[in-house]
Amino acid sequence: MSKEDIVNQLSKECSSQGIDITKASLGKLHDIFMETIKNDLNRKGEIRLHGIGTFSTAISKERQCRNPQNGEIMTVPEKKRVKFKASQALSSTLNNKEKASAI
Repeated sequence: MSKEDIVNQLSKECSSQGIDITKASLGKLHDIFMETIKNDLNRKGEIRLHGIGTFSTAISKERQCRNPQNGEIMTVPEKKRVKFKASQALSSTLNNKEKASAI
């Protein structure tokens, strides 16, 4: 789902509930939300979104691998990566179980 898709969906939902907000404002809100998540994840190492799941950071250790194009051994440096663990409510929704109403 792209940013445009999210903004359009939010716009429809807001309109149906009588909330008057422009798509431009929703786009800015989306940008602020995403920037906040990135900054907090970088600073704290974990973000929990109730009913959605938990984003966390982990360090991938330096490792050796083989370049498939030429067979050369190369070193992949250590790096920070993002992990996501879905909440039980989200998993239930995706699997059409009774707890789907918890979101």
